[in-house]
Amino acid sequence: MSSSDAKFLVVGLYVHDDLLAHASRNFEGYELFNAFGDPGYRIMWNCIRDTYLTTGEKPTLLMLLERTPPMLESIDVIARRTANLQIADAVKTLSLFDGSEIIGREHTMKLLEAASRRAAKDKLLGINSLDEDTTPALIDHAEGVARMLKNVAPKQGVRKRPLAPEQRSLLLRATARWNWGIDYWDAAGLKWYKKEIHGLLGPTGGGKTVNVTNIATRQLKEFRNVMIALYEQALEEDVEQRILSNLAGVSMDELRDRNECDISQRVRDKIETVCAQYVDRLVVLDMIGEDAGNGGVEELKAQIAEEKRETGFEPDLLIIDWLGEMVMRYDGLGNSDAAYRRCCEKFMSELVQFKEDTGYAILVVHQTNTHAQSLSPASKPNKTMAHEFRSFANKCDTCCVLGTMDRDEQVCWFVPDKSRRSNAPDRIIKLDGAYMRFSDATDEYEPMNNRFVTRAAAQAVRDELEEQIQRDNTNYMGA
Repeated sequence: MSSSDAKFLVVGLYVHDDLLAHASRNFEGYELFNAFGDPGYRIMWNCIRDTYLTTGEKPTLLMLLERTPPMLESIDVIARRTANLQIADAVKTLSLFDGSEIIGREHTMKLLEAASRRAAKDKLLGINSLDEDTTPALIDHAEGVARMLKNVAPKQGVRKRPLAPEQRSLLLRATARWNWGIDYWDAAGLKWYKKEIHGLLGPTGGGKTVNVTNIATRQLKEFRNVMIALYEQALEEDVEQRILSNLAGVSMDELRDRNECDISQRVRDKIETVCAQYVDRLVVLDMIGEDAGNGGVEELKAQIAEEKRETGFEPDLLIIDWLGEMVMRYDGLGNSDAAYRRCCEKFMSELVQFKEDTGYAILVVHQTNTHAQSLSPASKPNKTMAHEFRSFANKCDTCCVLGTMDRDEQVCWFVPDKSRRSNAPDRIIKLDGAYMRFSDATDEYEPMNNRFVTRAAAQAVRDELEEQIQRDNTNYMGA
C-alpha cells in the first residue's frame, strides 16, 4: 500500500463511522499500517482505534494532536520526522474538507481489504516454523484470518423504519442512472446502474451479438469498464471485427476476409487510435475460442477474480452472450429439458447474488423459443418466450425482446417488455449491415400484412384502398 493509500485509508476510517467500528473491533492484533513506511498514519490509527474502543467515540482532531506526540517518542528518531509530516498532512486534510468529499466509503472498503490482506500475510510470516509449539498458533491464525477476510466490510443493517424522518431522507432519493448509449434503448426510457441485472432475448441470428457489441462500444466511449463473456461465438474474426468497426467507425467491408496486414493503412490508423484510447477498459472472456466455459457461474467468477488480482480491472458492466450456451456447456448439466431449466434458474439466481456482492451491473443475453422464432416479422414477441425458461424475465430489472427479422428491409421489433422504471414504448429497429449496428426506425416503418413496410408505402396502400372504396361507392350510387 502506497503512502497516499495509507493516508486515504486512515482519513476514510475516521470519516465513515461504520467502517471505524468494524475495523476497530475485528482487526485487533493486525497491523493495517506499515510501521516503517507509514509511521504517522499508524500512530493516528492506533490513537483513533484505542479511543473508540475505550470511549465508544472517535477522538476530535484536537485530541488527535494532543495524544499523538507521546506516541511519537516511542518510535525511531529517523522515522519521527516522517511521522510528524504524515500526521500533520492527514489532520490538515480532515480539517479542510469533510473527508467524505475526497474519500468515499466504497474506496475506503477497497483500501481496507488490501490492508487487511497484507496484515494477515505479515502475521502469517511471523509464524516461521511448524513445530509442536507453533502449530496451534498457526491454526488459530488461519481461522482468524478466514473470519477476518470473510467480513472485511461491515454488513449494512437490515432493520429499517421507512416512516422515520432520518431514514426517509435516505430512502426517498434519486439515483443518477446511465443511458445504454443506443438510441432505441434510450428512446424506450431504459437506463442502468450498479447492482442490476438486465435481460435481452432474441432469435437465432437475429441480432443478439450485434446488440452486445453496440452496447459494449458505447459504454467504452463513456469511459466505463466492460467485460464480455462469449459462450457461442469466439472472439476471433467476426466479433473482433464488429467491436473495431463500431469503435473506429469503419465499415465491416474494410475488415471482413482480411488479415490485419491486409487492411488499408487509413483504417489501421483509425483502429490504432481507438485501441490505444480504450485498451484498458475492455476485457473479453473467450469461453469458446479457448475451449473453456464448462464451469458455469463459478468459472465466470473465478476468471473475473483472476483478472482483478492480476490487473486490478473490474467491470462496470458484465455482458453474458448467451445464457443458453453457458448452460448447455456446463459439465454438471443433466440430459433432460427439466435439468436445462433448473440450471438456467440456478445460474440466474447465482448471477443475481453476484451483482449484489460485487456491485457490477450484468446484461444477460438469451435466445427466444421456437414459437417466437416462427412468428412473422410484424408479430411482437414477449418476455415469456425465452428458450426453455419462461421465467427468465422474473430475475431481471428490465427484459427486452428482439422480434423476427424482416430480411427484405432488415427491420425487426425491439420490445422492452419489462421495465421497472419507465413506460418503455415498443420500437422498430433497422440493421445497418455495413457497420453491424441497429438504429431506431420507428418513425420510418410500420407493420403491415405480416411484414414491415415504409410509412410512405403503407400510406400509399391506405390511399389506394380509400380510393377503391370511393369508386365502389360511386358505382353503387350510380347503379
